[in-house]
Amino acid sequence: MRTQKSLLTVGLLALLIVSAGCSSINVNTDFDPTALPRVASYESYTWLPHPSGDDVRDNALLEGRVIRAVEAALGAKGYQAVQSGADFLIGWHVGLQDQVDVDRINTYYGYGWNRWRAGGGVWTSDSYVDEYTQGTLILDVVDRASNELVWRGAAEGRIDADASPDERERTVRDAVNMILEQFPPDA
Repeated sequence: MRTQKSLLTVGLLALLIVSAGCSSINVNTDFDPTALPRVASYESYTWLPHPSGDDVRDNALLEGRVIRAVEAALGAKGYQAVQSGADFLIGWHVGLQDQVDVDRINTYYGYGWNRWRAGGGVWTSDSYVDEYTQGTLILDVVDRASNELVWRGAAEGRIDADASPDERERTVRDAVNMILEQFPPDA
């Protein structure tokens, strides 16, 4: 089971969907409104250390994809990565959850406009069960001076375990870009 979960995480942030262009990636953010003046003055960042022992996070391929995507997105916004003295710290988390969707579709086969009339057709019902894994990528921004969480963004969607490495890279990049599109928050 552990190996199966680890294999899933290789594609995890292939996370999110067959194609982020079709965008079944749901993104939401939250922030501390009292921290907006500090956030507005940010110019540099460094990475938060992540705890070891997390099967999902201890994946060098996924970690590399997330770091490259975050650094590119923050760099495009003018933030500079530094080793020390950063204005804010950024960290990431990933979660997996097995999901089941059940759809019941009623169908009517027959003739005539009145299906309740004797001899008017056949009423049937079909049920479809879809089991999948939902992945969530969370990015946290922590104010270095106060050591307080000031902003959080999350993207979630279905994991495509069959995605190619290029698709996984693109999906992670798209998810990160969608999250960081909302950073810094508007006043």
